[in-house]
Amino acid sequence: MAKRIYPTEGLATVSEVTYQPSTTVVQYHAWPQRYVEMAGTLAAQYKLSTSPTPGKAVCGAYASLLRVHPQRLWLVGGDLAPDVKPDLPPDIGCVQDLSHAWHTIQVDSSIASQLLNQFVSVNLVPQHFPVDSVALTPLHGIGVVLWCRPGGISVLTPRSFAQSIWHALVETRRRLPSQKPL
Repeated sequence: MAKRIYPTEGLATVSEVTYQPSTTVVQYHAWPQRYVEMAGTLAAQYKLSTSPTPGKAVCGAYASLLRVHPQRLWLVGGDLAPDVKPDLPPDIGCVQDLSHAWHTIQVDSSIASQLLNQFVSVNLVPQHFPVDSVALTPLHGIGVVLWCRPGGISVLTPRSFAQSIWHALVETRRRLPSQKPL
């Protein structure tokens, strides 16, 4: 298998903005009136306690499910367990591997709301955007998925725009005054 090349690999960095290699992104889309069944099937398949509610994520040992649309879930994780197959019965919905098309940029919690709120209109302070919150929003004119995790906020961005978003975040971070986390 060919080595995957990451669009932000080797670019200038700052300590609070990093990229996350080898992220699996699998999209599950339920047919109308089949979402509840799909969500339950996936939660059981990935050994999760429940399925995510709108704007939330549910995390498991190997992967997480993010609710990114009324009928759509994303499975996001590092390397899936060998026995995990991202399948879904075709009468419930469809599956598409998006791993090649999305890139993850991680913004440390110490600077996440101050930096990202330069670009997005989502209130990212922890009391309004707690851990496991998910938001779809434009960032620098590009549609991204923001996911609050214990160490900060993951910015899932289309691979083709990852470098421009990376440069915008890194340059903006360099211009922000250092201060305590919000």
